[in-house]
Amino acid sequence: MGQSTCSHETIGQSTSSHENIGQSASSLENIGQSTCSHETIGQSTSSHENIGRSTRSHEKIGQSTSSHENIGQSTSSLENIGHSTSSHKNIGQSTSSHENIGQSTSSLENIGQSASSHENIGQSTSSLENIGHSTSSHKNIGQSTSSHENIGQSTSSLENIGQSASSHENIGQSTSYLENIGRSTSSHENIEQSTSSLENIGLSTNSLENIGQSTSSLENIGLSTNSLENIGQSTSSLENIGKSTSSLENIGLSTNSLENIGQSTSSLENIGLSTNSLENVGQSTSSLENIGQSTNSLENIGQSTSS
Repeated sequence: MGQSTCSHETIGQSTSSHENIGQSASSLENIGQSTCSHETIGQSTSSHENIGRSTRSHEKIGQSTSSHENIGQSTSSLENIGHSTSSHKNIGQSTSSHENIGQSTSSLENIGQSASSHENIGQSTSSLENIGHSTSSHKNIGQSTSSHENIGQSTSSLENIGQSASSHENIGQSTSYLENIGRSTSSHENIEQSTSSLENIGLSTNSLENIGQSTSSLENIGLSTNSLENIGQSTSSLENIGKSTSSLENIGLSTNSLENIGQSTSSLENIGLSTNSLENVGQSTSSLENIGQSTNSLENIGQSTSS
């Protein structure tokens, strides 16, 4: 992604996958069971793939699926849209796929400047690709799946999602923030400048407080700082990271994996079972690879999947 921001909070079962993101930020809070894997990240806070300018907000989604690919400037997942705005509220079982739209109030494909808002959706699927300027807002979603690829400047915000999955790869500048996670695992590899600690570290600071069962492994780190507080069962592994900051606080069972990160910041707080920087997530999995500049924030997600 070019410039992208994604906000996820309170996620139940969630997985996020992002690839090839320019400028992106990712913030996840209150995650139950979550897994986050980051590989080859430049400067990233989230995991998105080739995103231009995009903003996406999801809150309280029932069963929903969203796929975004090749987005220029967008706040939603659409494909090749000119000027479009879409607003959906109180939907039971719904699927929306739009392609090649000029000026429209909906979410489709080939969108230039577009905004999409979805609220109170039961079972829904949305697929958008190649978006210029777009904004998407989803609230009260139960089961949701979202896939974003090739996005320029994008912002994604998800809140109150049931079952969710997010996968991020190839991110340039990214920042990841996780708080209140249930089961979480953190693994970082190929880090240059990172706030974490472990093997082959140049300038690094590691602070752990009130940890139950925790394991942290970092390899080949330049400048790294890692702060963990109040962790139950946690594992952190960082390798070959450029500029990265990782902070974990109050983690129960957590796993986080980052590899080949340029400039990245990851903060986890209050994690129960999680593998990503997410907040209030039940069951969630997040994988970021090769991220440019990206920001991802998920809040209050139940069951959701994002690719």
